[in-house]
Parts: sequence; structure tokens; C-alpha cells
Amino acid sequence: MGTRATAVQLPGLELNRMAELQLPAVSTTLIILLFAVLFWSKHSRTVYLVDFSCYKPDDELKASVDKFLKVTENRGLFQEDSFHFQKRIANRSHLFSSMIVNRYKLRTDIKTCNLGGMGFSASLLSVELAWTLLKGKPNSYTVVVSTEKIAHSWYSGKNLSVLLTNCLFRMGAPALLSSNKARDRSRPKYELTHLVRTRTGSNDKHFNCVRLAQDDEGKVGVSLSKEVMFVAGDALKTNITTLGP
Repeated sequence: MGTRATAVQLPGLELNRMAELQLPAVSTTLIILLFAVLFWSKHSRTVYLVDFSCYKPDDELKASVDKFLKVTENRGLFQEDSFHFQKRIANRSHLFSSMIVNRYKLRTDIKTCNLGGMGFSASLLSVELAWTLLKGKPNSYTVVVSTEKIAHSWYSGKNLSVLLTNCLFRMGAPALLSSNKARDRSRPKYELTHLVRTRTGSNDKHFNCVRLAQDDEGKVGVSLSKEVMFVAGDALKTNITTLGP
């Protein structure tokens, strides 16, 4: 069994003339393919905030300022053995992401991580991490769950700048569902287009405005200085300048 080749002669039509006729068609096809690739690559990088939800504690957990002050006064100082008992229980608890996976019986190929010890920046860092992951992995979802406070941080000393944190932090927790799937283009409430974070920790005043420290009696708590509002406003101005034209 051999190979057969057939030659066809077209009178009056040269090979170079055929190439000239095919060149515009090939160029047009390449241009169309290029625009298609650019179009789909742009849309594949789009990240949608499909939905979000916020946790609101039950009314029975609410307490007026007077009740809060009364309970604090009646409780007095924490005993050392009680504090260490609570600390041991907290250290043995499951990671927050593992609790979510177990609660909703998520798939085994899910990727999870915990961002702890980041203070007020944890929520923004989590959104930035989710955004980066969605940029590199198409047809995916991410869920960011951020709690206001899950660690033991009750302060029982007398330093007013540290006692302030006992009144500020609550039990709130937002959850954000993001997607980069093209089919979710008509569903989302928002589209994530810009994410800016200003790092001002090199400034000593900014670095020390919120810090974990011991008071004169050796009690540990989070101290908020009077400059915290100025520092926050300064960082906000930098963010607005970065986002501006």
C-alpha cells in the first residue's frame, strides 16, 4: 500500500497570487482571535461581590451602659486560675475556618486559611487574599468570614485607655461571597475594582496608637491612644489620594 499524491494545474493562477489572496483572510482571522482572547482574558479577571451578610446578635445579648457597668463592678477582678482555665479551653478550640467547613459540610478540595493577629486589618487582608486567588483561578468562588472579636481580651485593670476596648468590641461578623464566573455577571450587588491599603507602621506615633501591653499591675490589654483618630484620618487621606485620578 503506497502513498498517492495528486497534482492539479490551474491555468493562469500562480502560487504567489494564491498566497496574496489568502493573506487578508488570515490577517482578519488573527485579528478576530486576538480581540476574542483580550475580551475573555479581561472578563476572566473580573471579580464580583455576589452577596454579603452581617451577623446581628440576639436582643437578649444586648446590655445597656448601666447594666454593663453594674456587672463589671459586681464581678471584680478575675482570679488567676479562672483566667488560665479559659485560656486552655480557647487554645484547644478548632480553627475558625474548620468550624465553617464542618458546619456547612463543604467539599474536600476546598482551600481554607486563617488570618489571625492582624487586628483591624484582618478583614481587608482577607478580601485582598480572596481577590488575588480569584485573579489566578478561573470559575471559582471565595467566602470571607470576619469576626469582630473571638479571643479573650477582657481587661480588668484601671488604665482608662485600655478599658476603652472593653466597650468598643462586640460580637459582629460579616460574610462576603465573591466569584469570577461569567455566569454571575448579572447577579452581583457589586464589582470589586479597587483595593487600597496604606501601611504607616514606620511612623512611631502610628505604630504605638494601638498596642497590646501590660499596665503597672501586670494586667494585659489593648491600649488605644488619643492619636488613633488622627492616625486613621491620615491613612484615609492617603487612600483617597491613591484612588483619585
